[in-house]
Amino acid sequence: MPALSDRWVEFLIRLFPEDFRHDYGADLLSAFKDQRDDASVRSRMELGKHLKVATTTTKVSWHLLKSALEERRAENARRPPAFQPRNEHMIRTTMSDLKYGLRGLLKQPGFTAISTLTLALGVGACTAIFSVVNGILLTPLPYLSPDQLVSVRVNSGIDADGGFYGTSEPEFWDFSSFARSFVDVGAMSGTEVTLGDSTGVRRIRVLRTTAGTLPMLGVNPELGRFFTPEEDLPGAAPTIVLSYGLWQTEFAGDPNVLGRTVIFDVIEQPLPIVGVMPAGFEFPDDTWEAWIPLSLNREDPWARNNHYLDVVARLAPEISLEEAQSEMNVLAARSTTDYPEYYPGPGYRIRLDGFHERIAGDVATPLFVLLGAVGFVVLMACVNVSNLLLARGEARKREIAIRNAVGASGKRLTQQLITENLLLAGVGGLFGIAVALVGTKVLLAMAPSGIPRLGHVRIDGAVLVFSLLVSVATGLLFGLVPAVQAARSELQEILKEGGGARGSSRTSHTLRRILVAIQVTLAVVLASGAGLMLRSVRNMYDVDTGFSTENVLTLRLNPSATKYDTGELRVAFYEGLLDQIKALPGVNSASAVFSLPLAGGTNNWSILVEGREAATIGDAPAARVQLCTPEYFETLGLTLLRGRFFDENDVADSPPVVVISETMARTHWPNEDPLGKRMKVWDESWPWLEVIGVVKDVRHRSVDQEPRTWWYVPYSQGYVSAYYSPRNMNLTVHSELELEQLAPLVRNTIGGFDASAPISRLQSMDQVFARSINGARFVTVLLAIFGLLALFLASVGVYGVISYAVSLRTHEIGLRRALGESGKSVLGNVLREGFVVSMIGVILGLLGSLFLSRFIETMVFGIAPTDPLTYTGVVAALLAAATGASLLPALRASRVDPMVALRIEN
Repeated sequence: MPALSDRWVEFLIRLFPEDFRHDYGADLLSAFKDQRDDASVRSRMELGKHLKVATTTTKVSWHLLKSALEERRAENARRPPAFQPRNEHMIRTTMSDLKYGLRGLLKQPGFTAISTLTLALGVGACTAIFSVVNGILLTPLPYLSPDQLVSVRVNSGIDADGGFYGTSEPEFWDFSSFARSFVDVGAMSGTEVTLGDSTGVRRIRVLRTTAGTLPMLGVNPELGRFFTPEEDLPGAAPTIVLSYGLWQTEFAGDPNVLGRTVIFDVIEQPLPIVGVMPAGFEFPDDTWEAWIPLSLNREDPWARNNHYLDVVARLAPEISLEEAQSEMNVLAARSTTDYPEYYPGPGYRIRLDGFHERIAGDVATPLFVLLGAVGFVVLMACVNVSNLLLARGEARKREIAIRNAVGASGKRLTQQLITENLLLAGVGGLFGIAVALVGTKVLLAMAPSGIPRLGHVRIDGAVLVFSLLVSVATGLLFGLVPAVQAARSELQEILKEGGGARGSSRTSHTLRRILVAIQVTLAVVLASGAGLMLRSVRNMYDVDTGFSTENVLTLRLNPSATKYDTGELRVAFYEGLLDQIKALPGVNSASAVFSLPLAGGTNNWSILVEGREAATIGDAPAARVQLCTPEYFETLGLTLLRGRFFDENDVADSPPVVVISETMARTHWPNEDPLGKRMKVWDESWPWLEVIGVVKDVRHRSVDQEPRTWWYVPYSQGYVSAYYSPRNMNLTVHSELELEQLAPLVRNTIGGFDASAPISRLQSMDQVFARSINGARFVTVLLAIFGLLALFLASVGVYGVISYAVSLRTHEIGLRRALGESGKSVLGNVLREGFVVSMIGVILGLLGSLFLSRFIETMVFGIAPTDPLTYTGVVAALLAAATGASLLPALRASRVDPMVALRIEN
């Protein structure tokens, strides 16, 4: 074909509307001349063909050429001179692309709204979870060089599988004297005290610390000073340092507070205030409201088996954690040799952890699991938007082809499409921040008590940067494939009237099926994790704890240390009070117990078993002790396996008795009847206790921890047979009354009996149980939400790809129906396509779930992380959802009218 002349092109331009010719005719002729001068004969032939197509078909609107020529004119106008910097040209080009992309988004409000909402939910959820992770795990502790602070814990060898715990006083002095890796070592032990000496005061948590502990942190007091080493000596007059919050609430922020005194129920003399810590200071967490001297006796410390101190140390600047751990290993080995009576079995071990890790270590795995889960949700959101962009790209094929025809390169088109996608991601990210602000508040409201550093969780600069990075990453992730796909479209085939479009549509459809398979894969992984956690929490509710939680009210009672300073007075106090509580209407039983199940606070004491001599305390077994009044077993519904419980005759001047757990009976008297056997605490001066009963095991520390050895001592005999009868006790009251009715009755009874005894931790045993599994339930709820969202997104993806496939195959389906294929057969074929896409994703998802299951192995309870029942249920649910999503387009395909389909295609 001969080359087109200028006159022939001018003739073709006259075929366009008058206003178009007036505004753009000269530009179009100029573009043709540029093509003729720079391109090959083949390019000129194609341009002529394109112009003919543009004038003879309504499928290519003249406003597309208008848009392309507008961009060409704008680009020519902003083309920089030879001396203009390249980056300025790039900025102008990017701004132009952003304006063009914004106009495109505004022209398609439905697409923009759906895409923005999808991205906002994904980015917002991810940002909210990251704000929690950042506040708890990533934000440095507010101390000087916090990475040099380490926690020191030990295992004495008595309980080889018991993990690591606090240190004893002699061990602490060893660290202070012999550890060259430490420049400072501090010890601490917490307590709860009554502030003041009247009923109007409250309980606060006070931390006893050695004198060097607070200065080690490198934070100066707001007012005053720390207590001195001299004030930390045994027998010295104690002092107190207040937290900022306590200073504000109890002393109204009085700047002259220094020198004023504080009265505690456990300390006979008032404590002068010597300092106030600044706002925001917390050590080791925000639950501690004051610090007083620990006053350890270096000359006569407690025994090496009394592990009650928490130890924190500061590493020397040139020492790494690994080097310090090596030195501790040497010290532990030497101590095992020097003190074999205290360190039997595998011997003494010392463990160092970063102090931050020690504080937040228990929640690190669940939080990172949640962050990974919400990351999967973001990926699924990206896949959904990618599918939307691929569909949008089909509608924009002719626009992109014409812009290519008038000179835009594939690289330039890809750049503009990616810029548009980044703009869309940016808008979604802005709305995502709003979602994150709300989501963070919801997470904080849902978070169980006891999670450390929740006060540091906020949407700050680091979180905003993370949100920005996630938005940019999602823009690139969901936009790259559709942009490249659109830019590589065959210009000649797209512009050819009635041909070629179908081929590129099928390519796009293949990409969409791949993306949907990825969605299903991610949905399987998320749903599997949620399913495992759901079954774990269900198992926690179903586990036999060994006690009953129904209709039981509990509270913590702290009678005055000065009024009840002997065992006899304490026993008389609780016996008299319980008699009055039991006389209340609706009360079935009432008791007092030192350590409430699932609420912590146990004592693990060395014991002697008659007939099994132990040469040293290290050779002696250890077991957890419980001191309680006789009706405790009835109130909490413990099961008697043999023998009897305590009764009113088991008092201080009667023969000492003990009730043991079935695990303790099995451990110390295997294949024997334990009744009538004897045991005692590790001290020759204390009497032997006769075993009078065996009770069913109680899961005392946590629902998911196997029962251990326990022995129960009558509270009335504790101070004559088992060291002491504690002053602070938990009351348990069983009643048919509702908690709201019973609590005021019990509170008034206590106030009438002794108004100076403060009450704390008033709650039901059901609430105690719920709090013990709050952490697992919190993670489970979030994973379940993410799993349901993933299931929804996967179903939407399957529906979209099958519906699009049906639209592509309308002519084919009509032809097959015309040749005699039944609607039922068409229905089956379409459903089969959805099933195949889903099944590919399911198989990949199962493989991914099995690989990732190891990361939640420590979080599941009662099942294996590869539990086949859970995975079977997840697969069934996803395939059912995918089939349901495929059903509507399949029904539509089965009802295609052959004549209508063939007429539309023609």
